[in-house]
Amino acid sequence: MLAYGEFQVASSGPLPSVEEQYSGNVLTQCIYRLNYAVTLAGNQDDPEKAIRTFLQEALRLFHAQHIYLFELSPEGNFDCSFLAKKDTIEAEPPQLQQLSTRIVPEFLDAFYAGRGYMVRDMKAYHEKNPIAAELLSRSGVSRMVTGPLLISGRLAGTLVLDGPEDDYLEVSMQLIGLSINFLGSQLRLRNRNRMLGRQSRHDPITGVYNIAGFQQAFTQFFKELREGRHPGKWATLFVNIRKFKTFNRERGYAAGDHLLKRLAAALTEACESDLITRLVSDHFMAVVADDKAETALRRVARQIQQRSFGMVSIGAGIYTMTGEE
Repeated sequence: MLAYGEFQVASSGPLPSVEEQYSGNVLTQCIYRLNYAVTLAGNQDDPEKAIRTFLQEALRLFHAQHIYLFELSPEGNFDCSFLAKKDTIEAEPPQLQQLSTRIVPEFLDAFYAGRGYMVRDMKAYHEKNPIAAELLSRSGVSRMVTGPLLISGRLAGTLVLDGPEDDYLEVSMQLIGLSINFLGSQLRLRNRNRMLGRQSRHDPITGVYNIAGFQQAFTQFFKELREGRHPGKWATLFVNIRKFKTFNRERGYAAGDHLLKRLAAALTEACESDLITRLVSDHFMAVVADDKAETALRRVARQIQQRSFGMVSIGAGIYTMTGEE
């Protein structure tokens, strides 16, 4: 059974070695080191730095090959937020996204019952769940310990230890239980900061960049363009909806907002780019490969005319960039 009580953090400062402080008791030594890891991480000024610091220390603490921190997505999949391995911590590794929770129902059963799950022998586990065992074995996992990550009492993800050493296999379950409060609070802060950051850079109606967000993203893109990292010619499209005020007046503001959303979505799809901004009202700007600009405009115009039942049309202009402006 995992312990979910509050974990008191020791004061920071010089710490004696584990060998000096304790001897012969692996669990006591590990709790001491966990306390130290939480203290180091808690002194960071940013939740992402705190998580990275904790995972790097925890990798040594658990004597594990890897540590995975998965978050549960709204769609019910596991998305890996962090992968800790020797000397590096990788954020959101693409190969570990959208992993279906349906392949590990026994993990979820344990999590919702307030317990962790341990795989001591991958060959024996293969008889219980051959699909999951095959995936784990293919990744080089021979044994593992995993426990639920809770935020505000709800299952929000899981912490997975890959291949802890024999002496640490049993105590790992208890240590995960002591880690979840800290990790849960830091993830909550990180996700809140991300949401606030996104809100400050994106238009609330359409979801594309606002002017401030676009300036930041476009500055980086233009720098890379001048460095030759985006081959070929690129163009900016300037698009607006003709007779948009009339459409708003006759169909209502809710319909007008919906049309703006459709225009933003059509631009994103046609331009195959996220460098799109709503400048003001019904005026948008987008970055697109120069040889696709005219085709993109025709597709957008056709979609908007269909969505507005022919009540509006699209005005547009194309400006080719050279990277030397």
